[in-house]
Amino acid sequence: MVVAQMNTPSQQIRRKMSSGRGSDVDIVKPGMFVDSSTMQRTKRVLGIEGGGTKTEWILAEIEGDQTTVLDRGSLPASNLALTSDEMLTRILSVMPRAVTHVGAYLAACGTEEDRARLRRVCRSGWPAAQIAVGSDRDSAIATALGNGDGIVVISGTGSAVTGRKDGRIDKAGGWGQVVGGTVVIAPVAP
Repeated sequence: MVVAQMNTPSQQIRRKMSSGRGSDVDIVKPGMFVDSSTMQRTKRVLGIEGGGTKTEWILAEIEGDQTTVLDRGSLPASNLALTSDEMLTRILSVMPRAVTHVGAYLAACGTEEDRARLRRVCRSGWPAAQIAVGSDRDSAIATALGNGDGIVVISGTGSAVTGRKDGRIDKAGGWGQVVGGTVVIAPVAP
């Protein structure tokens, strides 16, 4: 394991790197990124998911239907509402640069304005990559359900419930630990 460190005014950011090979991890869902005839056949995809406690990332190489995990790491929190652009840029700067696609999904990235902000920060770090951004709800529902129906519960520093049925999405909670991200789930009597 290699540990890289970066000094910031408020804290030291640590990145733990582990090498691993394997194709049993389904990281990228079909259709997540649009292909074009000018793009490379092999994709190097960086997936980022951040919240109120930590930011996790994974780098995968995708060739055809083969996915190989190249690297992964964990960094400080990156809730979009609580993290300045400067700090977010510092956190993202220790991630791999040689990528063709970046998917960044952070807590509190719920509006078009939020997505534009996150896209702008990502574009500064990966100017040539294809970039997809959204909230941690978006990545959770895509990972858990693909294109299907169901319910996803996020239970971390903040909490949220998201359900999808026939294309309709309903949400509860998701305001984060600062506003009160507690979701109460009560049993339903038979």
